[in-house]
Amino acid sequence: MRLRSAVFSVVAVTLSSLPAVAGQKYKGFERGEGLIPVQELQQLIDAKDPKLVVLAVVEPASYTAGHIPGSINIWRPDYELKVGEPYPFEGMLLEREGFQAFARGLGIDNDSRVVVYDEKYDAPRLWWAFYLYGKTDVRVLDGGYPAWKAAGYGVDMSPSRGTGAGTGHFVAKERRPRWVASMDDVRRGRTSKDVRVWDTREPEEWTGAQKKGNARRAGRVPWAAFQSWKEYRLQIEGDWERAAQVWTDLGCPYDAAMALLDATQDAALRRALSTFHDLGAKAATGITREKMRVLGIRSIPTGPRSATRTHPLRLTQREREVLDLICGGHTNAEIAGRLFISAKTVDHHVSAVLAKLDAPTRDVAASLAVRLGLVGVAEI
Repeated sequence: MRLRSAVFSVVAVTLSSLPAVAGQKYKGFERGEGLIPVQELQQLIDAKDPKLVVLAVVEPASYTAGHIPGSINIWRPDYELKVGEPYPFEGMLLEREGFQAFARGLGIDNDSRVVVYDEKYDAPRLWWAFYLYGKTDVRVLDGGYPAWKAAGYGVDMSPSRGTGAGTGHFVAKERRPRWVASMDDVRRGRTSKDVRVWDTREPEEWTGAQKKGNARRAGRVPWAAFQSWKEYRLQIEGDWERAAQVWTDLGCPYDAAMALLDATQDAALRRALSTFHDLGAKAATGITREKMRVLGIRSIPTGPRSATRTHPLRLTQREREVLDLICGGHTNAEIAGRLFISAKTVDHHVSAVLAKLDAPTRDVAASLAVRLGLVGVAEI
């Protein structure tokens, strides 16, 4: 079993689980087809695409203050279970039949072109809900409503929340396996190396100083790790340096490099380029090189590090060090101490090693490494 994470409260949705579409590398994202630029949405609206359904996932008061023309306003209570049915708290997603009725009420068919947008972070959550129930082609408006206004496109201020074009025929599928964590998964996180539990609530909730809503008591799952949801907003707020450090501490080098890509400094862009090279992110590598050329930076590297390029499985130097220590039976905490890096960074490297070896567990990875003669080749 590869590493899985159970996450509480607000989650930052990644697009890594989307099916790849050849040639689509929007903004360098490997699964960029999950986003739609404001210009493309305007073209679909101008073309009066009969299959287009635009959902504004914002509070009703905000919607009436200004929204994309033709969009339908929905808000959390529309696609969440009522408190007490059966859970004693809010925020729980509708079950399959309820979600199907919700989508049909918006005029959504299986082949509808659904675009969701917001002002903060609710659109990716609804995108996730559609994906969970089998509609995998929903797209999130890049930049949300602020980007739409910044582009100078028209806005509507009518008080109506909008309606769909009749009753849709969307058929919700059974929930995608392993996309929802159960309490059994949470309990396994206490002892299993393959499951991590993350708490992304407010710091005061994490410490137990504050109890929100209908929570029965304050506090946290004792074996959970904490990451404030607000830290995921650092990059869009312009603090690329802190954002890169947060992603690095979380063991997410691609996201760290994407944050560094917002910089104009030579050193930061070279770090981003080096990371993209090592990860084999060709589209992002090309974008980084082009930005460096535009900025007049000279001596731009043209390929991955020679050690990575010549390795049979394209393991980076750090990944080879981690693999050696895995083969030596070391835990992630011990590896972190030996390599002077954070445990979160080790988590990422272990996941990358397992993926490149196509190994479901650490033990299988160690066995493969021995069989392939990959043990003891790193200098630690």
